[in-house]
Amino acid sequence: MSESVVDAITSALPKLDEDRIKALVERLLLVVGVEDVSDLSYVKEDDIKDILTPLQCCRLIDAFQRRGSTLEPQPGVLSPLQSPSPISTISFPNLPQCPPNWITTFHVPWEKMAPTLQQAISTEKRAAHSDRLEMIRVIVDTIRMQCPNPTRAECSQIAKNIVAQYPKTFADVTDEEELLGSGYTSLLTQIKTRVEHVNRGNVLSRVRRPKRTSKNGGDNSQPKNTCSQVDSYGCINWQPHSLPEGETLDSLEVKRQMLVSLYRKEGPKGAESVRVDDLMDITYLQQRQFINSNPPPRLSDVMQEWPFLFQKRWIFSHFEKLTGIDILSRLTVALQNKGRRIINYFLHQKLKWSGEIRDLLNEMENDARTLENQDLMATSAVLLLMAFFKESMESLFILADVTATQADVEAQHVIPDTPRLIMLGKLLVRINPEGRHARQIVKCTARRGVSKRTKKEVQRKVTAINPHVHRFIRSLMEYDWKTSN
Repeated sequence: MSESVVDAITSALPKLDEDRIKALVERLLLVVGVEDVSDLSYVKEDDIKDILTPLQCCRLIDAFQRRGSTLEPQPGVLSPLQSPSPISTISFPNLPQCPPNWITTFHVPWEKMAPTLQQAISTEKRAAHSDRLEMIRVIVDTIRMQCPNPTRAECSQIAKNIVAQYPKTFADVTDEEELLGSGYTSLLTQIKTRVEHVNRGNVLSRVRRPKRTSKNGGDNSQPKNTCSQVDSYGCINWQPHSLPEGETLDSLEVKRQMLVSLYRKEGPKGAESVRVDDLMDITYLQQRQFINSNPPPRLSDVMQEWPFLFQKRWIFSHFEKLTGIDILSRLTVALQNKGRRIINYFLHQKLKWSGEIRDLLNEMENDARTLENQDLMATSAVLLLMAFFKESMESLFILADVTATQADVEAQHVIPDTPRLIMLGKLLVRINPEGRHARQIVKCTARRGVSKRTKKEVQRKVTAINPHVHRFIRSLMEYDWKTSN
């Protein structure tokens, strides 16, 4: 059926690029709820206006309606002039119930899937976009035979099982085979979105009994408070508990005072001495205790207690102890490898973009150094991504005069509580390309992984990847595949 929808779109908009065709098909099938070509005549401009231009919307809707007028009306389908019975006159004596533990016996009907999808599974290849959409439809139809309106947790279990069974075909990964988040976020989103929109015209299926949270089953109980997420996500050494061999808290405090004294005497250049290396390494436990204290310390307090932490050598070292990642080499390689690909992705589809993205691309094309200077290329890629996701430049960068000191910047600008990069110098592609002139201000407040409600430590949950990020990564991977073949 997705091929028929594609035909209907391309006949109306023959010059539409493939990315927007795919986005449009996915929106019509999974979000709008189109189940037959005749359903296209009911598509409204609001359903597709964020994918197409106003003129394209008008042309496509007009084509859909003309196509619909040539098809015979299906029996039992309400005409546009008819209206369903008012909801207020309908009673719900028995809401639809899902069998208990139905999820444990649910099986995906792989035998009903397209032969090309079955071949992709057997050869451990990525599923084609159209095959994946058709699979979602089949899965949701099968789910609703057992449970008309499954919960997100139940859909999550199904998506998790599918990815666990066939990770090469369905998992959310980068082109370097790195797992994104849980690995099944996009599949879960597609399944749940399809369920909600299939049920949107069926009031009985959409209504779910309210949860009872009180022990006596009463309806007057207050909703449960959610726990805060643990801020130690991604860390392997958030707060060590064992003191270094032969050390006490008092001896560590003496070493901290020695570091402060060394900084006062030698300044930032003292960070290069072996003595500072030894002292900073052995006092890591105390550094984390101070940073993780509640309430969190102010930035000025951290600078006073641990001045060497504000030197590049030791902020990188501290980060590596905290996360197990050499951030400098990791970031450099990532920006070199991915920055060029991101810029090429946008440049080779320049006519597709408008507004700030196109302005940035014009500036890059006018400066031949964009893909030659590593710093400029990395900055350009970041700016393009920020424009694509509609992020304000001020959310990451603070622009200042090339001669400004940290005190000057803090006096002349309102410094927010979240991390910013202070860029010193004149603009080139709106940001100074000389990366060594960038200084980092970090004023984010770290908290322990403690529930705000119970005041107890809680297990962190896997954070889902934003669906917009997932779509961009998929588009980038598809672009790379096309250009490399």
